[in-house]
Amino acid sequence: MKKGLLLGAILVLGATAYGQANKTIVPFDTDGNATAVMPIEVTGEIHDPLKKSLVIEIISSASPTGTGFAFEQQDLFATAANATPQVSTTAGIYKAKILMNNVIEAFSSPTTVVYGISVDGGNVTKDAKVPGNPTGNAIVNTGTANPAGDVPTKVEYLTSGDFNSANTVFDGRVEVTTTAGNIVGTYADTSAKLIFEVVGQDMTNVPVVPAI
Repeated sequence: MKKGLLLGAILVLGATAYGQANKTIVPFDTDGNATAVMPIEVTGEIHDPLKKSLVIEIISSASPTGTGFAFEQQDLFATAANATPQVSTTAGIYKAKILMNNVIEAFSSPTTVVYGISVDGGNVTKDAKVPGNPTGNAIVNTGTANPAGDVPTKVEYLTSGDFNSANTVFDGRVEVTTTAGNIVGTYADTSAKLIFEVVGQDMTNVPVVPAI
């Protein structure tokens, strides 16, 4: 299970819609032999445990790198004249928490968690929640996916979430809904990013590093 880790207070996760095959196909030769060779790649990063960190753990619909979302929508038929468009909806789940010295720390009050979806790098419509006093509603942002036409295929992003009872984890959800247009073909939308920001977390227990 992959984790996205940022040593600051803002994390940006890309929401990418595309197909992921995850398979290798090797035909047999005339002697009945087939050999599949698959590369193995290992990457990683080591962080300072004494630095308070915001950790985003993607539970479902993670991208291949594990640092963003990837949604594979159901195949749809193009919308005929005067017909009801077909719709496909998928969702990704993530958890946000604060770690210091490998210990989970509660979101302090009056810390505010602000999150939303940015489409095409535009302004983010944000929802704000405070531990113990959640407010706000789910946020919907819309992007238009290719191919464009008289009735373009539409991709909508909805994000929501809330704290657990101990205020130690923020459970978040990103929902993607595609509404088919009238143009036949493949589509991909890479315009959206989930913005997750923590504002005002208590920093009194962070060790002071002496100046050199």
